Amino acid sequence: MANDKITMIEKENPPRVKEEYSTLSITVTCDDPNVIIAPAAQKPATLKFPMPLVEKIEGPFDENDNLVEELEVGKTYIFKATNFKESTFTPIKHIWWAEQLDDGEITNLEYKKGENPFLNDKGVVCFKYTPKECEKVRIYAYVAKPVKSVSIETKVMSKKIIAFFIGGASDKEGFYGTSPTKIVEDEVKKVFKDLLDDKNLSDLYEDSYLGYNEVRGEKDIENNVISKIPNKDRTAIYIIGHSLGGWNGAHLSQILTDKGYNVDLLITLDPVGTGADVKLVSDIYWTEPKPKANYWIHISTFPEDYRADDFIADYGGQWRPKSGMQISDECSCNHGSAGFMFTKNLKDTNISASDMLFHQIQLFLSKETVK
Repeated sequence: MANDKITMIEKENPPRVKEEYSTLSITVTCDDPNVIIAPAAQKPATLKFPMPLVEKIEGPFDENDNLVEELEVGKTYIFKATNFKESTFTPIKHIWWAEQLDDGEITNLEYKKGENPFLNDKGVVCFKYTPKECEKVRIYAYVAKPVKSVSIETKVMSKKIIAFFIGGASDKEGFYGTSPTKIVEDEVKKVFKDLLDDKNLSDLYEDSYLGYNEVRGEKDIENNVISKIPNKDRTAIYIIGHSLGGWNGAHLSQILTDKGYNVDLLITLDPVGTGADVKLVSDIYWTEPKPKANYWIHISTFPEDYRADDFIADYGGQWRPKSGMQISDECSCNHGSAGFMFTKNLKDTNISASDMLFHQIQLFLSKETVK
């Protein structure tokens, strides 16, 4: 043979195949019929060339190339493949990137030739990644198959939704000899939770059923409210209060907002608390609320058939503010009909307070940032 060397030239656009080795089959032939090739030499010879398997991945890095500990949904970060097994092949042409959300399935990320992955100014193979809503994500870089030893798991700062449903006197707890009614829990909180379950949004949602007396005072608010808010900057808070719970809930909206929390919606269902006597026998704020929320819906009752619960509301002093709310509605139902107030159509609309709560949640989740 005049030339006993084989020169390997990598294709400009090689096929993207997941394998540890690239194989080459060589068959010896001869055009001269007088040359006899031994049977052993007639068998194809197979050469195996190792692929540039990924040995180390680093990240995530922010836009300033700083290493970060948590990812924020909607922002873009950089992961780097920094070590490869020795190979004659170019790593960037053969590398795959994949994600695993919350210990779920490993899914390949989109490959965009010349864009993602890319080589930075130091020649390092990099991948731009934008996290989705989840608790944590594991990023893999591989050539043959993803392995946990060559991956990075990072927490994700997901948006969260928490709703506080605050009952009035004798709702969560008995009130001077009366038994708990659980009106807010059964007719308001559970009804809305069922709606979110139907819409597949319950994974991002948490709720808490509280008595009006559990949201008054710094210690109670810290233990029963603030301790349940996972992340101030990425959590939307919704307050739904009935009767004395509407009065204290309105105060709570101001307190949380002043502390820098995002109170996205306040719903006050026939709040009570203006009566001088009720302040002496109930654990409520003595001053009139000054609510602070992105949106406020207020509903007052003017019952056509007067019942015992309406007498109690009159004794407690129904709060009927004149301004500050986006929607102010009236209802001919009884004071204790919190579920009806929550689900009936608001004045001059075909939507309810429940519908508005769902709408505000959807709007919050669609935004890139909380504020």
